[in-house]
Amino acid sequence: MRIAYTVLMVFSFSVASCAIHPLPEDYSGVSTKDIVRQIRCEARKSLIDMALNFLSRGDGNNESSRLIAEQFRSGSRSISEFSPKLFKGFQKASLDTFWTTGIAYNFNLDMTEVNNLNASVGFSQPFATGVFGLGGRTGVDRSRGNVRTFTVTDTFERLFKLPENFCANKIVGPNYIYPITGEIGMSEPLQTFVYLSLFGGLTQPGDPENPPYSNDGPPTMVEALQFTTKLSGSVTPSVVFTPIPKVFSLVSADLNAEASRTDIHKVTIGLALDKAAVTQLGAFRDGLFARYGGQAGTNRAGGLTAANKYSGAMFGRLLTASGSRSEIAAAEAVDQYLTQRLFSPTINFNP
Repeated sequence: MRIAYTVLMVFSFSVASCAIHPLPEDYSGVSTKDIVRQIRCEARKSLIDMALNFLSRGDGNNESSRLIAEQFRSGSRSISEFSPKLFKGFQKASLDTFWTTGIAYNFNLDMTEVNNLNASVGFSQPFATGVFGLGGRTGVDRSRGNVRTFTVTDTFERLFKLPENFCANKIVGPNYIYPITGEIGMSEPLQTFVYLSLFGGLTQPGDPENPPYSNDGPPTMVEALQFTTKLSGSVTPSVVFTPIPKVFSLVSADLNAEASRTDIHKVTIGLALDKAAVTQLGAFRDGLFARYGGQAGTNRAGGLTAANKYSGAMFGRLLTASGSRSEIAAAEAVDQYLTQRLFSPTINFNP
């Protein structure tokens, strides 16, 4: 009995320490605001690396771009001062095209804790003709859950302009136990979006409920990430006693303690060019293909435009967002993805 009592006390203390309101930091040690901050800082670092690597190539006779890029890379010049206006020609046109690109991050943090405690005892009473046995079992099963969902928006320009100390100590490596609290891999989708916008003919997805699909809007792309972490443990001590002859006595006792925590973290990332940059992108695509030996089109209209300062709000089926035109477009792309996932048919076959 002493062993069972000791285990019961230890488990009771561990259960008592569990949060009534499950939060990401309970086991990962990283709060929601820090999760968001780290992902934004990872995106910022990826964009800075992409821009400086592009400018460091110098691109032929544009040596001034490479020299300015090295100033930012070495830290002699604050990255918050970075702007397409510092450059000329092809480099300026390239940066202008994506400077107002919007990013929307939709977070869905689902946390469930389960704590079960069950105990049983057995008694016996020997008789001349046999043994009378009596068993009893009791238990407490408990679970708690919390789903936290929200949307954050950015632009490429805003990420560049973040204060230097905002991302201090926030650039971390991968965390294979709680992936969302570490590096989640923002660099690849950002590079892919830029490449597909320029070379892959990336367009705005059409609305499947309103055909024919339209592709005259700003290019958009959505990346949906999901990370699942489950922690579990159980303790099952038992004790068997030697029965006292002809006496109703305790002969066995056992305790089953189980605890688990399941975290399902989803991050849906939307990327969209500013709508005003569509014409700009068309002209730039033609110039880019011609620059590398391709055949430029002849029906593109317009030229490079200034950064669009439009602000507004989007009220979608599953989320709302506010910000610049490109931020709204990025949020709309995420909302469309989430809507398609929610209303897509699921068919289960049971053999």
